[in-house]
Amino acid sequence: MIAIVIIFLFTYPHTLHSYSSGSYNNECIYVPLIKNFDIERAMGTWFIQEVGDEDESNKECLLYDYTIKRNKRSPSVIVANYYHQQIRDSKAHNIKLIQVGNTSEYTINWNGKIRSGWTVGTDYDSWCVAYLCFPDDPNKGILYIGTRKMKPSKKSMESAHLLIKHLGFNTNKNYLKPVHHSNCNFTRN
Repeated sequence: MIAIVIIFLFTYPHTLHSYSSGSYNNECIYVPLIKNFDIERAMGTWFIQEVGDEDESNKECLLYDYTIKRNKRSPSVIVANYYHQQIRDSKAHNIKLIQVGNTSEYTINWNGKIRSGWTVGTDYDSWCVAYLCFPDDPNKGILYIGTRKMKPSKKSMESAHLLIKHLGFNTNKNYLKPVHHSNCNFTRN
């Protein structure tokens, strides 16, 4: 399914005190923007640890590799190569995200449908939280927690959960489902 927004970029102390006024799409919930967001530091590999979507959580070894392509006359385009263990040949699914200005918000074209996404918070080095909104069905928004390491520290996961709770997202244990990384041995190409 749509496991797009894994544009993770978050850290509890960094994000709680550094939001700007925020962004809002009439069909999506309010998501505050990260002040002084550094898109370059957010690039690289993020292992999805928990996700608010049953289909996505069933994909073992779910990760995103992010790279950025800059053009002086247009916004930054981020290419997310999305992998999971069930892809028979481990080839990436490519997803393009367009950064809105220099913010932590993105416009995402997924299979011809436009989505809105945000990096909700990150420390850039260990954890991030991302949110994907489906404007045609705002109740279908998905939260993602990603980490730089396949097996994250307890502190990284706690920081992500604290941010989610602080911002008022659903913190019900039944909402965020773990993604298993126990037998991840494929080669990404």
